[in-house]
Amino acid sequence: MVIVCREASFFVVALGFSAWINMIRAQVCSDYMPNFTLAYEDVERLKAMPRAFAPAVSPPPTPASPRNVIVLMRHGDRTLIQTKVGDLDLSHLESAWERMMPSAEQEAALNRFPVQVLGNSTSTVYEASVGKRPFGQLTSQGVRQCQAVGAELKSRYPNAKIRAYSTNFPRTQKSAAAVLSGFDPSEAVSIVVREPSKETLLPNFDGSCNRFHRMRAEQIAKARQCLPQATQALDAELRPVLGEKTLSLEPDFRPLCEHEDTLGSFKGVTWGLMLRNEGYRAAVEAVIYNDTEVIRLASGRFLEGLREELSKPWHELVLMLAHDTMLTAVLAGLGLYRSEWPLYASAIVIESADMENTMKVRVTFNNEVRIDWTRWADFWEKLNPMTLTDEQYRIACNVVV
Repeated sequence: MVIVCREASFFVVALGFSAWINMIRAQVCSDYMPNFTLAYEDVERLKAMPRAFAPAVSPPPTPASPRNVIVLMRHGDRTLIQTKVGDLDLSHLESAWERMMPSAEQEAALNRFPVQVLGNSTSTVYEASVGKRPFGQLTSQGVRQCQAVGAELKSRYPNAKIRAYSTNFPRTQKSAAAVLSGFDPSEAVSIVVREPSKETLLPNFDGSCNRFHRMRAEQIAKARQCLPQATQALDAELRPVLGEKTLSLEPDFRPLCEHEDTLGSFKGVTWGLMLRNEGYRAAVEAVIYNDTEVIRLASGRFLEGLREELSKPWHELVLMLAHDTMLTAVLAGLGLYRSEWPLYASAIVIESADMENTMKVRVTFNNEVRIDWTRWADFWEKLNPMTLTDEQYRIACNVVV
């Protein structure tokens, strides 16, 4: 059986799903390897795969003396961002997406947590990714996903005070509010949005670091050279759907497949295509972050802020709502990226705790322990080369090579 939403995918029929993965695995010219190895082609089993992080799945034990907890999280389920992707016109879906918006009851729960935007809201390089309602918005399903994460965090850290930050996107702000709704803090909590020049929850948010932009573009070109067969095969499969210049569009088909029962099917848009596209993007990210300087420019300031937050001498949870590409950058900065594309509501949790008369740190990703309890000094000795202060970041962005 082939992997489909409604229709068979030409490429999975011609090559087979496992062969596609082996093609990517054999070609990635970096130390990172895609962790995307499904060998079956049963559509029902495929649909049963996790579509978002399920926080209650085997969480690791909470320390007896927790200190600070940083939760870097991707937003929940969202609608498609663009009305048109290449030749694929999706503007007619507006009313269908509108019906997926949070209910009045959910909106009331989210409105408990106001958004505080700091500084001037100037234009950023991510404006095209924001979306205009109902496009690019958190869905009712996304609210439930994020509330579940909040409830899980409350059960693990019942005595923690909580602060919240978000990028200046409606879907991340509402995701933060949904997590707070599930956490149900006793005190008033606002969701803080930093000014663009200070934003560390997306790489090069204000577009001022031309060096990062240039180096990332160079690494993407390298990735396509490293993955010639997979690049050509995916491009050939995307062309009948999107037209020319398919890979430069960075298409995202997940919302179409996730909500196919409501939206209906689209010729050529299949579960197989969607997952191969995500697997390819994950492999490209691995090549991008095989360059240490790109990692530093993408996540160095976030990691420096992490040091400051974790070292504070009290018990507090800091929630940071971001996007898939920020999670991949931070996982790479921590040395933990496994070429996986983060699901909706995915969460990197970095904890500090007093243990055995010393402070230790643990890192989990979607409840999987990636770094077990490690002495504070040892943790930062390894991580310190990846961190950047604001001044170091400014200097690094202006280095001429």
